[in-house]
Amino acid sequence: MVTTDSYRNQGRRDVHPALPELVGGLDLSSESLRGRADKETLTPLLELLANAEYWLSFDVGTFEPLLTKTPSPLRELGVGIALRFGENVEGRLSSSDLDSARTGLVERLPDDLKQALSLGLEVLERAVSARDGGSALERDGFAPYSPKKNLSVHALMAGGKGEIRADGQVLRKGQRLRVEIGRPVQLAGFDDRGQPAAAPEIETRTEGSVLARDGKEANLRDVVLLVPGAYRVRVPGKLEGDGFLLAG
Repeated sequence: MVTTDSYRNQGRRDVHPALPELVGGLDLSSESLRGRADKETLTPLLELLANAEYWLSFDVGTFEPLLTKTPSPLRELGVGIALRFGENVEGRLSSSDLDSARTGLVERLPDDLKQALSLGLEVLERAVSARDGGSALERDGFAPYSPKKNLSVHALMAGGKGEIRADGQVLRKGQRLRVEIGRPVQLAGFDDRGQPAAAPEIETRTEGSVLARDGKEANLRDVVLLVPGAYRVRVPGKLEGDGFLLAG
């Protein structure tokens, strides 16, 4: 695979988030896999992950944001697949790359790793489909989302408790509600008396990872999450009642 510098200079590097629950909770780092008793059977996977970790250690900007912003271990898996199986010259992941990984990598693995990688590939497949289907969503009224500029002011003046519902399901404190990448989700904001409040806001550091459109009521907002990860959701002006969506 030949890559360009199309995605370079994306800003400073923060500590990268990890969400092993997106692959069933298994540790897929090359270091962890080298400690397994069956490591001799994992050479192709180890080489793929080690190569991805090497590239990401110094050249993150080579790859598209979908790959670089995705939490570990999906980031390393996606980058490794793009390097091993990809023919795209712009550092992008494609459905054909994922199909090649299924036949050329996953089928030969032990059952636990086969399950973990199958889950990871399904998430990446949905993310690729959502990326490629963005124009259709925009024709349906969705647009790139960014929190309101006065969100920090709301936070300073926040008080009381809010409630957020995602497709009618209440977001509980300390829990992450799993939602599917690329599928519209309706968020609704309420106050502690169950009355409609401001439409929920989403907090994310990943630019371009959310599409949104206003709902029919002032307390509603429809969103589509495009990049795997955990997204904080809260009602502006409310001190309590925030929750998280886990996009996968």
